Amino acid sequence: WVKKYNGHSSLKTYKGEAKAMTKGRSTTWQERIDIVLYCLAHHHDYQKTADQYQVSYQQVYQWVKKYEVGGQDALQDGRGEKKLLRS
Repeated sequence: WVKKYNGHSSLKTYKGEAKAMTKGRSTTWQERIDIVLYCLAHHHDYQKTADQYQVSYQQVYQWVKKYEVGGQDALQDGRGEKKLLRS
């Protein structure tokens, strides 16, 4: 199993469907907005959106949830940025 996971091979789920276990790709802020809007326009079809934009289902799901709570600004990638201290 580990060898197949690391090699990004397909594994069969219990339902017999083949799913590739690959990492999501890097996206820009504008791409994330476009992906979320596509997903919302297609009635929260996360799998269709993930397939369309070649990103992971989990990424799409998280981005939609963030967007619904905080809008477009919530989709910005804050990794690596220093947090501002407020006094």
